[in-house]
Amino acid sequence: LQLNSIIKPTFFYTTVAHLARIAGCFRFGGRFLSAAVYSSVYERIHIIELPKDSATTWILCFFTQDLVYYLGHRAVHGNFSHKAGVLWSFHQMHHSSEYYNLSTALRQGVVQDFVMVLFDLLQALVIPPNIFIVHRYLNLLYQFWLHSNAVPYLGPLEYFLNTPSSHRVHHGRNPYCIDKNYGGTLIIWDRLFGTYEPERRDEEIAYGLVTPVASFSQIWWASKIQSHQEIEFQVKAALWPPGYFPGMQTKNFFLWLCMKDSTEGIPEVYLYFFLVIQYCQVGHRACCLRLVRQSSSPLSLMVSI
Repeated sequence: LQLNSIIKPTFFYTTVAHLARIAGCFRFGGRFLSAAVYSSVYERIHIIELPKDSATTWILCFFTQDLVYYLGHRAVHGNFSHKAGVLWSFHQMHHSSEYYNLSTALRQGVVQDFVMVLFDLLQALVIPPNIFIVHRYLNLLYQFWLHSNAVPYLGPLEYFLNTPSSHRVHHGRNPYCIDKNYGGTLIIWDRLFGTYEPERRDEEIAYGLVTPVASFSQIWWASKIQSHQEIEFQVKAALWPPGYFPGMQTKNFFLWLCMKDSTEGIPEVYLYFFLVIQYCQVGHRACCLRLVRQSSSPLSLMVSI
């Protein structure tokens, strides 16, 4: 495998810049908020006191967390009985790349965690907060390695685990890939609820959005937010399926375009310099928060983030 076909430098720089400056700060805030809200809700509504040191509790949480992730992930794809584009808008950043590698896992919507917490709270009836937090992020950590083109089909493991092969289908925009394979650690929920689709060995997967961004520029991406003049169309754009546009009768899926590398010709030394600047800024913010966290209230920390 040639490295450049797996990791496109300009794609990597854009991803890391997004992670460092925007998503990193907001997602930290979202996770802090979800943990705080979960703990508060658990204290008020839990119906049973499960022992925190019991293996049974930990196993139960493993399955409930994975099921709740499946439901939340399916929701942000706008794929229940009614499809709502506003939910997809929280998650589409993760699917916007036409390259599929480990850095794809870092491309995350900045407010997605604020939506997912609504599904996490389903566990607050029975699962203690400390066990929830552990499983929430172990589940997320497991998903990192799924974003790889280098891992082949894994045989019997494909029957119950979410694997790179299954997740490649989830990120594809081929006709057979749309709205499939939402699992986190396990693939059993997709099999149970009819959203499982195996990878086809005779058809190469094309990654990215159904209508591609066709740019590596974050500024371009922000400037392309669609607007409608009439209130009716503005409401429909939020509540109708993700592919909605005025006059649409059916959902049009397939536009097979590839991204043009907008940074071709830029010396790599400048791109590396840009990358270092992003991390220096985030490091400075993290150090400042560390200094004031003991003397600050949770609300003030959230505002700082």
